[in-house]
Amino acid sequence: AVAVFASFNDVFGFHVHRGMPEGRPDLRDPSHTLIAVPSPWAAASRRDLIRERFKWCVDQLIPVVQWNIADVFTMRFFMGDLPHGNGREAAVWDYMTHYSDSVALFGVVDTDQEGVNARASKLLPIFRWVTSRLQGPNRLGGAAPPRFLVMLDDESFVRLGPLHNVVSRLPRRRVYAGAIMDSLEVSKEAEPHSVVQTYPFALGLGFVLSWDLVLHLAESGLPLKTDGGDDIMLGMWLSSLANLQYFDLSVVFHAHPGENTHLSRDCSPDSVIIHGATEARCEAQPWCCSCF
Repeated sequence: AVAVFASFNDVFGFHVHRGMPEGRPDLRDPSHTLIAVPSPWAAASRRDLIRERFKWCVDQLIPVVQWNIADVFTMRFFMGDLPHGNGREAAVWDYMTHYSDSVALFGVVDTDQEGVNARASKLLPIFRWVTSRLQGPNRLGGAAPPRFLVMLDDESFVRLGPLHNVVSRLPRRRVYAGAIMDSLEVSKEAEPHSVVQTYPFALGLGFVLSWDLVLHLAESGLPLKTDGGDDIMLGMWLSSLANLQYFDLSVVFHAHPGENTHLSRDCSPDSVIIHGATEARCEAQPWCCSCF
C-alpha cells in the first residue's frame, strides 16, 4: 500500500492568491471602503492617534482625488458595552456625542485583554451594525453602500493611498484578503512546538472583506462560535463558503520592523497596513506612516 498525503488546502479546496491582485487600479471608481476599528473604551489614546492620522491622510487626499472623500473612505470605532458606576456612563455618552465616529455595542463585553476573545465577540455585532445602517444610500456620508469592509486593529496604521490601490483591483464579491495564514504553531506542556495546517485566515492586524460576505455573516442568524481570536474565528466562519477568493497580501499587510515578529518587514511605498506603527516609530521612520 502506498500512502498519499495531500495538503489541507488541497483536500478542502482552498485556493489562496499570493501577492498583489493583478491589473491596474481603476482611478475612476471610488470603491467606497468602510474602515472598522474594534477598540476598548480604555484605549482612548490609541483612537485619538488613529483619528488624527486618518484626518491627516484625508486632508492630503482631497487635492489628489476626483471624488468626494466620504464616497471613498469612512472610519468608525466600535467599543463594547458602556461601563457603569461612578459617573463613567455619563462621561462615555459625552465622549460619543463629541466623537460621532464612535459606536457602543450594547451587550458586548468590553475588555483590553491580550487574549482577544472579546474582540471575536465584537465581529458579528459590528457586521450587523454596519449593514443595518448602510442598506440603500450610505447614511454615513457616502453616495452608496461600501464595497469593502476593512477591519483594522487599533494598534495598526493604514495608508489610505495604497489601500485604495489594493481594493480597486480586487474582485467585488466573495473576497477575503489580508496577511493569510494556513497553519498554526501549537505548543503543549513538556513537548516541542509543532505546526499544524488549518483553514486559511487573515491575521488580525487588518483584513478586507467584500460587502456581500459582511451581509452574509450579519444576516445568517447562525449561533457562530466566538470563543477564540477574531482572526481565527472569522476564518472558520468563512471556510464553509463555496468559491471564496482568498488574497494573501502579507507583502503589504505586515508588522513594523520594530515588532520583531515573523511578519515584520521594512516599510515600502506599497505597504497598506502596518501593525505596531506607534507615534514614536512614525517619528523615527516617517515613511512608514505616510499616506501615499
